Parts: sequence; structure tokens; C-alpha cells
Amino acid sequence: MSFAEFSGDGRRLVCYGKREKALSVWDTRTGALLARLPANFDAQAERPLVALSRDGSRIAFTRKAPAAGTKFGSRN
Repeated sequence: MSFAEFSGDGRRLVCYGKREKALSVWDTRTGALLARLPANFDAQAERPLVALSRDGSRIAFTRKAPAAGTKFGSRN
């Protein structure tokens, strides 16, 4: 495993494994694997950037950081 990150409420854990070339999303209460998302980051120095919603229901990931000054928002 290359890294792991918890959701804000601690109910989800996202792990990235270089061998698996995937992000795995786990339920921390039950230990159940909820999702496996392909994420092929070949370069050794690359580490995916992961963001989880507070409740762990949404995940976003990329291999490159957004440009400085990039603004994010939602349309409702």
C-alpha cells in the first residue's frame, strides 16, 4: 500500500496500492470493500491526490495538482 486516507467521519478508508494499480474504498465499520477504482500511476514519484466528501460518499482523485488559483465550486 502506498498511502491511505480516511473520510472526515472516519467511516471510509481509501487506499492506493501500486501493485494493484487501484484505489480501494473500505467501510471501516464492517471491513467490507466498497469499491475498487482503476488508478494506474506508473511513475514511482507519482502519488495520487485524493479528496473525499465529509461523509465518504464521494471521492475525487487525480495524479496532478490543480494549477495555482484554480477555483472549484458546485452548481445547484
